[in-house]
Amino acid sequence: MVDFLLAVLGVFANCTVCGVLLRQKRLVKNFSNFHLFNLSLTDIVFRLALTPVLLTIENIAVKHGSNALCKLGAFGTYTTLAVTFTLLLGIAFDRYAHIVHPIRARYITWKHSRNVVLISWLYAGACSSPFLYSMRYVKEDWNLTADAEYELCLSTFGPPFQISSSVFLVFCVLGPSDINGCGVRQDFKSPVAASSK
Repeated sequence: MVDFLLAVLGVFANCTVCGVLLRQKRLVKNFSNFHLFNLSLTDIVFRLALTPVLLTIENIAVKHGSNALCKLGAFGTYTTLAVTFTLLLGIAFDRYAHIVHPIRARYITWKHSRNVVLISWLYAGACSSPFLYSMRYVKEDWNLTADAEYELCLSTFGPPFQISSSVFLVFCVLGPSDINGCGVRQDFKSPVAASSK
C-alpha cells in the first residue's frame, strides 16, 4: 500500500513539474529546463510502467515465472536509474557552463539538449544490459505447503551479478559523480596559484 501511495504521489509531483514547464513555455529556453523535464518524464515512466511490474515480480512467489518479465523489470529499473544520474550530470554541467563560461553557454540550444538526452538513454541502456543476463526466476523452497517450490525474481549469485553490478556502479554512478567532481575541483583552484603562473 505504501509503495502504491508513493508511486501515485510521485506521478502527481512529476506531472506538476512537466505541466509548469510546458505551460510557461520554458521547456526549450535552456538546457537545464529540458533536462529537468526529461528527468520528470523518466520518473513518471518508472512509476507508471515499472512499479507495478517490480511489485509483482519481487513480492509474489510463483510456480513458474517468466524470465523475460524478470529481466525486463530489472533492466528497466537500472536504465531509468542510470538516466537519472546522467541527466543530473547534464544539469550540473549546464550550471557550470553558465557560471564559468557565460558567453559560450549561450550557444547551447535545445537541439544539443535533445541529443544529450538521447545519448543518456542509449548510454544507460548499454550500462544496464548486463542485468539482462544476471536476473532470472530462482526456485525457493518455502514451507507454505508440503513439498512446494516457488520462484522469485532474483539475481544470479556469483560472477554474473558481480559483473553486472560493477559495470553499473562504475559507469553509471561513480563515473558521472567523478566527472562532475573533477569539473568543480578544477574551477575552485586557488586564485593566488592561478595568478602566479
